[in-house]
Amino acid sequence: MSPEQREKLSELAKQRHREGKMGMPEHGRMGGLAKGRKAKERRIAKRLAEAASEEKNAKQIVQVFMDAIHPSQPMSTRLRGAQTWVEITQQQAKLEMSEVEQENKQLSREEALKILEEKLSNGPAAAILRQKMIEANNAITLDDEDYEEMDGRDAA
Repeated sequence: MSPEQREKLSELAKQRHREGKMGMPEHGRMGGLAKGRKAKERRIAKRLAEAASEEKNAKQIVQVFMDAIHPSQPMSTRLRGAQTWVEITQQQAKLEMSEVEQENKQLSREEALKILEEKLSNGPAAAILRQKMIEANNAITLDDEDYEEMDGRDAA
């Protein structure tokens, strides 16, 4: 393929992408199905999670797991139920650990900000900052006459 053909195809693909036509079923096998499916799955998962958090539904969900591991169930059903129950428990534990970790990071950030504030308002760093601020204020208040005096020339 020549560089010109390659460039033309590249521009055409970029144009289709900008127009939102790239990745649609007519551009390739199963090209556009994943995008819509994932978004729909997220919406369904969100609704399921919201429904599961209601007390009435939560009790029914727990009862389903209890029924799944009941001794009257075939061993394969009991094992699947137990495995799923353990997986959900592990996911919940990971979620709780990540939430605690985020809280600890936030506390650590707040502590770091307090330490930084303390160091910048007291001690040698504070003295340097005050001196710089005084110099900046003096530089701002100087006018043309002050600059001429500093040069050793009198104002004309």
